[in-house]
Amino acid sequence: MKRFQKTDLIVVALGVLGLLGFLIYFEKAFPTASVHLSVSNTQATAIAQQYLDSQHFNLEGYQETVIFKEDDNALYLQKTLGTDQFNHIASDLPLRYWEVRFFKELQYEEFRVKIDSQGDVIGFFHFLLETDEGQTLPQDDALLLAKNFLQHQEKISLSNYTLLNKSTKKRENRTDHYFTWETPEEKHAKASLRIDIVVHGDWIDHYNQYLKVPEDFWLAYEKERSKGGLLTSLSGIFSFLFTLSGYVFFLIVYKKTQIPWKGALALSVAMGSTSLINIMNAVPILESGYVTESPLYAFWGEIAVKSIQSSIWLGFKTFLIGIAGWAVCKEIFKGKRQDFLSGSGDLFTLDLTKSALMGYVLAGVSFGYVTFFYLMGEHYFGVWSPPENDYSNMLSTSLPFLEPLTRAFQAAVSEELLYRFFAIAFLIKYLKRRSLALLIPAMVWGLGHSNYAVFPFYIRAIELTIDGFIWGCFFLRYGLIAVIVAHFVFDAVLMGMPLIRSSNLYFNLSGIAVIGVMFIPVILWAIAAVKNKFVIQTPAATQLNEPAVYRTRKSTMRGR
Repeated sequence: MKRFQKTDLIVVALGVLGLLGFLIYFEKAFPTASVHLSVSNTQATAIAQQYLDSQHFNLEGYQETVIFKEDDNALYLQKTLGTDQFNHIASDLPLRYWEVRFFKELQYEEFRVKIDSQGDVIGFFHFLLETDEGQTLPQDDALLLAKNFLQHQEKISLSNYTLLNKSTKKRENRTDHYFTWETPEEKHAKASLRIDIVVHGDWIDHYNQYLKVPEDFWLAYEKERSKGGLLTSLSGIFSFLFTLSGYVFFLIVYKKTQIPWKGALALSVAMGSTSLINIMNAVPILESGYVTESPLYAFWGEIAVKSIQSSIWLGFKTFLIGIAGWAVCKEIFKGKRQDFLSGSGDLFTLDLTKSALMGYVLAGVSFGYVTFFYLMGEHYFGVWSPPENDYSNMLSTSLPFLEPLTRAFQAAVSEELLYRFFAIAFLIKYLKRRSLALLIPAMVWGLGHSNYAVFPFYIRAIELTIDGFIWGCFFLRYGLIAVIVAHFVFDAVLMGMPLIRSSNLYFNLSGIAVIGVMFIPVILWAIAAVKNKFVIQTPAATQLNEPAVYRTRKSTMRGR
């Protein structure tokens, strides 16, 4: 292994400075929409059951599932009021809530109850067939029933509300009435708080509090998102060409040379396994989407088959692109680039250790870069990035800390294999210019992230093209491990920050677990170093058709 050179030390210093800048200015560059949960999912389920019991609904034989949801209308207040003011009023608005669902297999009738972060019921829905029987009430009687429900059952004073809409629909065997109340707009930056009530026959079967925002906001929002979607589609074309080229290269290599089956297979199995773990962790989310008209065994059977298929396909793609990248790097760099697919497969060589450690440094550099990028963008160019608030998926999973870890791992491996490991070497081979070989994959990678909710729509493309170019340079100097580690650490930290900044202890611990897992590789390498079990990979180890020799301080042994 080459010793750390002066350039390496400068890069390490930049990584440390970048990390410090990120920690100091994180909240300004990436404001977090914090969530304060006073009730857990289990407590929310109990509250929902008690509420429906009080409405004299019989839940015997019903199954339940609970997920956490966020109203997209929160984006309007975050942009209009700013994150600090939004966080101050968010708990008083029906924007984040547990949704508890009660259902029976092969039965259309079901119940859903919305429980806000303070444990209050802010909505419930009783789903009936249009042909189900019920009473026929005059609209005035139904309106009186709805008012009594809000004032006596929900303890809501209608003195601050105006009756906005009322309508009646005659069904085959009953009459349904629909009512909407609204608060003045000035209270929430031209957004109004609304309440919907639906009377099925003579029963209150639908009650919902929600925020209504100006339609112009969503028109402008969707227009901007559609432009970003176009850039993402353009990226998809080039990504497909890279992938297709990788498959072709694999077929060529397969016939001509011995390939590193062991390392590539291990990586593909890890990807497939991570995919399955992520799906199993998301069972509550999947169950919330169950359509009761179909048998449960068919629902779960279809999910199981598709999950296995997608996991196998993900592992297969990883294997093919990994081998293609290994082959073209071997040809272009003559075995001088360190990767864990070649050689003995031992992850604790000194060369790979340096590569991994520089991955943490690259993550620090990127943290500092994106912090500076968005601070300058917001101050001088009107860039707006919605607060980091990816709670819906994480809080709805069985183990919240697994969500950012599995997603970060999959993104790190799949994207770095394609856009760095294969694409850079492939373009060097055919374009003969390293600058273009670094720039083109970085641009394709950046464009592929343009569908994120960051405005203007082209900002993420600019941000990640620059970042991708930097990562490409790191790949050329420090190898594949460096960029995979950096990508994993970067994504896991950003996705785990909402958990750490939550007021809920369990979610805090989940966020800490995310950070802890990221340092497991460093701990393992440190232990190996202390025990003097690092191995030094000889030049011959990068050529698979030659035996590799490994040395420790006490002995020399020959590996396969």
